[in-house]
Amino acid sequence: MILFFGVISAAAEVHLARFTGLSLEELGTIQVTSVSKREEPLRDAMAAAVVVSGEEIIRSGFTSVPEALRLVPGLSVASVNSNEWAISSRGFNGVYANKLLVMVDGRAVYSPLFGGVHWDLQQLVIEDIDRIEVIRGPGGTLWGANSTNGVINIVTKSARDTQGTLITGGAGDVERMMTSVRHGGQWGEDTWFRVYSDYHARGNYLRPDGSDAGDRWSGASHGFRLDRHPDPDTHVVWQTGATFLDLNAGDSDARNAHTLARVSREVGNGSRWEAQLYFDQIHRDERDRLQATVNTWDVSLQNHLEWSDEQETIWGGGFRHQTNRLSETHPSIAIRNRRFNHSLVNIFAQH
Repeated sequence: MILFFGVISAAAEVHLARFTGLSLEELGTIQVTSVSKREEPLRDAMAAAVVVSGEEIIRSGFTSVPEALRLVPGLSVASVNSNEWAISSRGFNGVYANKLLVMVDGRAVYSPLFGGVHWDLQQLVIEDIDRIEVIRGPGGTLWGANSTNGVINIVTKSARDTQGTLITGGAGDVERMMTSVRHGGQWGEDTWFRVYSDYHARGNYLRPDGSDAGDRWSGASHGFRLDRHPDPDTHVVWQTGATFLDLNAGDSDARNAHTLARVSREVGNGSRWEAQLYFDQIHRDERDRLQATVNTWDVSLQNHLEWSDEQETIWGGGFRHQTNRLSETHPSIAIRNRRFNHSLVNIFAQH
């Protein structure tokens, strides 16, 4: 059993009715970006794509991103314990699904070190999610090798669409406590911002004999986003955030910090440029196994050229550098290579 409450200002209420009045034909015009790395109507996307709107997630009553993915048909979503999830597309499900790319606002949250996604660190304010785009099929041509079975792109709302103050909360027998506070405001005529804090605490799952599994956890997430439109053709985004988790009844902890900047500009004649830079750090301390810290720097650039109504070209490239630092926390574990780096260069073109 879970009890919820929510307080929302009039300014923040505007976005909630975005999809409710649309017909089936109009729903096909919802813009998606994950299929071709450009905005296009869902009905024109040349892939098995599914879009879950933020309104659907709110109405479902789900309180986390992994739970919200249960709304996607064909996606395998399983709760392993109180804080671990196994999510994959096209079968072969496991805690670390290494053939599924997951992004949050264009920032890859897939970890090559662990070969999967730390779903417990993807702690977002549910009301700030604009949509979740899911491609159930190969996406390697544009997105890289570990998108063989699909792509999940979680897109949050612009700060311009989250003005005002929002306070939500709830409590239950397993979901012990959940609360979030978000405030959006405006600086000048062309800049909008929001700040948020979110806290979750979940109790122990039960073993078949009725005893506690000792996997309770709690975590807090804080962040900031700024959207600026200096002119009608330019959009600047800067966001930063941090998540802190206390896992398995205090036996482990994890944290994630990130910052991202993106500039997109329409330059006329159907041409659009986009440049993005982000830094991401994941630290996990599994006290009975190991400690791991992964730092990721990523820069990318892409260009969209529209030649006519029938022809267009998307091309671009990027560079990613990762540093990995490991150490043992149990005498039975020995790590041979404690420090190693990865660098990845990518280029793509699609006509």
